Amino acid sequence: MKISKFPWVVQKEILRRMNLIELVFMSFCSRKLREFVVNMIKWKSSQLETIFYHWHSPDYTRVASTYKGEEFSFLKIKVKPEIGDRIPIKMNFIEMDLQCCMPTESEDFLICCGEGEIETILQTIHNFFLSWIGSNIKYELTSYKYIPRVPNITSSQLWLLDKKTAASQLTSFLSYSPVPEFLCLIVISGYTNYEEIPGLAETLVLYCWTGGKADILLSNFKGRELYVYKAELNDSTVIKFLNDWKSSNGYRNLKYVNVIVDESFELHPDMIMSQCSLKTFDSMEKFPVYHYKQRYQIHPIMFHSFKFSSQYYIVRESDGYVASFKVQSNSMFFTAWNMNEKDFLEKHANNMFQ
Repeated sequence: MKISKFPWVVQKEILRRMNLIELVFMSFCSRKLREFVVNMIKWKSSQLETIFYHWHSPDYTRVASTYKGEEFSFLKIKVKPEIGDRIPIKMNFIEMDLQCCMPTESEDFLICCGEGEIETILQTIHNFFLSWIGSNIKYELTSYKYIPRVPNITSSQLWLLDKKTAASQLTSFLSYSPVPEFLCLIVISGYTNYEEIPGLAETLVLYCWTGGKADILLSNFKGRELYVYKAELNDSTVIKFLNDWKSSNGYRNLKYVNVIVDESFELHPDMIMSQCSLKTFDSMEKFPVYHYKQRYQIHPIMFHSFKFSSQYYIVRESDGYVASFKVQSNSMFFTAWNMNEKDFLEKHANNMFQ
């Protein structure tokens, strides 16, 4: 009996038990079945959270999907000498003539290719999912050494390990996938040439590991959250940042900043405080405690729960909104409370920030 002849409830149950690669194979059978599967995939995308691309090397890439936070790998692309004892067959897959190994109970569907072909194949697969599922789900990427040029990536974790090509690769990536929701950069020690790359400042949540010029990153940032670890940061940048936020000169979307300063730099809290119009709680009071979850890895999605409190806060002149601020010799914390000073003080008085 044809699947289209079953009641809709039965069709949905059949489709629910099929993984993504099985649905793709089904679509190859006929034009009518292709249309049916496309509609089913769009329905299934309400449960499908993410298409995830793991770019391990120029010789190996893996594609997975996630449902309710759990990953299901369904496709691998490898250069032919790396496929082991699996026997490939010729087939047309997503309008590409390829050598492929069919999936088994223990092995994913495998595409075998020559050197230098993986990126083109990955781009075709990605565009295939974009055309079928669209922006109903998120597309995420982890990449080592080389960043593949794929559009509409929402979140990514990128290792910038090649000093010669890192800047051009990141520039290219952000031109294909502008304004990412989350971008984690793991930068080779001593490489600090990426901070002014076009589009980087618009990232909603930007996380930079092992170095960088936080002076440039903070001055240019237009996103929501900025985390920088072991960075260069000077007093004058912090002072300008606080005064700009207070006078509504930028940073309207900013929620949180956390910068850990490199050992070779030192901030001077007293000097910074003297140059900014800060308000303070009595030292005998309990200070407001800000609780937040910091995402630091895209897959599996990992969060750290943090909290910090500060005696100092500033008030934005345009709307009276409040931000807490804390600076030490080796770190800077900033958070905007999304409430005006009156509400902030009332809630603090009622112990709502503990």
